[in-house]
Amino acid sequence: MKFTGKMGGLVFYEQNGKFFVKTPGGASKKKILSDPNFARTRENMQEFGASAALAKSFRNGFAGVSDLFRTSTLSGKVTGIMKNINRAGEGLRGARNFEIIKNKQFIEGFELNQKVPLKSVFFASSTLPEVNDERTAVDWTIPAFNAKNFIRPPKEATHAQLVLHGSVLSDYIFDPALSKYRYVHPEVNQASATDYSEVFSLNGDTEKDILLQTRFGFPGPLPLTAGIVIGIGIIFMVAARGRSNLIPGQNAMQVVQVG
Repeated sequence: MKFTGKMGGLVFYEQNGKFFVKTPGGASKKKILSDPNFARTRENMQEFGASAALAKSFRNGFAGVSDLFRTSTLSGKVTGIMKNINRAGEGLRGARNFEIIKNKQFIEGFELNQKVPLKSVFFASSTLPEVNDERTAVDWTIPAFNAKNFIRPPKEATHAQLVLHGSVLSDYIFDPALSKYRYVHPEVNQASATDYSEVFSLNGDTEKDILLQTRFGFPGPLPLTAGIVIGIGIIFMVAARGRSNLIPGQNAMQVVQVG
């Protein structure tokens, strides 16, 4: 795990380009992995490693859009979310399961850009995105609105675009036979789909309702042991010389639903 700092009673550090873990007292790796007195430490290490792995799956699932929204704190924030899911999971300490839909409250409301919350820049009324019965598609309808009244853009912005993104995150459970964590549905884990609205002016009405749709293309229904993490967002642009150029760092996306 490429991580530096303290967590779970452990110190993670880098030395000569390699990453190591130790206790604050400086116990050796061999002692940590074998001494009965470090049983709790080993449990913490196992669950933290699983939290980091699931966080990576989350980030990979949003890789297609995260460059538009993410900040430098995204990795640590997502790992923290997964650790909260782990604490709420069933099983013995050191082997507690990660159940996504059951613990979706830890993910819903997460802002990919911590500096620009979605509600601080986009206020237009809309219902939550809808997941179809087979959980293979997501639709989001935004009724026509006046951009001047319902969007607070950066000063230089002249245009905007709305985004709907969905990504599958499988439950992650401890398998005693393997003595490690495994995904319940590795075949669909990190699957994603994105839809963008047409670019519209920030000077007036959008004229008509906006419908965004994502289709995952699964051969059958998605089981409830995998969740669809749904994000909605807005991208700001400035028109210059006939082109619309992205304004970096000012875009927002929030995870509004796990379905």
